[in-house]
Amino acid sequence: MASFPLLAFHAQTTGLLTDAQVPLVFALAMFVDGASGLVMDRMYDSWGPRTLLAVPVAAAASAIAFAGDVALVWLGVAIWGVVNGVMDSTVKAVVTELVPSSTRPVAFGWLAFARGAGLLIAGGVLGAVYDVGSGWTIVAIVAANIAGFAGLLLTLRRTRSAA
Repeated sequence: MASFPLLAFHAQTTGLLTDAQVPLVFALAMFVDGASGLVMDRMYDSWGPRTLLAVPVAAAASAIAFAGDVALVWLGVAIWGVVNGVMDSTVKAVVTELVPSSTRPVAFGWLAFARGAGLLIAGGVLGAVYDVGSGWTIVAIVAANIAGFAGLLLTLRRTRSAA
């Protein structure tokens, strides 16, 4: 998933958003983040860890923010908020199911480390790809999330069969 600064950079340098609109689109993303967290928590009660499959789907869809249309920037950033809402709520619930309570603090530390490292790597890669062209950024985001979806699906199947 692209970082918000890269999304904002694209929107500003292409003239799709003004400097004053960037905080507004971020506010929209944070509103969607909170609302989607509440919705996904409810869905988690019924679907369990399978709700995580929404992450790569939404992250791939958020790539439309790199298109050349202002409405798609707003929509893409709102979908980006969904990804954050799911990640902030559901991933932690999955950790509590998979890890014994005595080792959860360490598990949450590793989760934060892995997520931060992943965002650092994604930021570097997507920044480099963006220098080639915003269309390639969309391709990279979608391709990474197709791979992520497949890997997550396999992991969920293995976890379910192990349980």
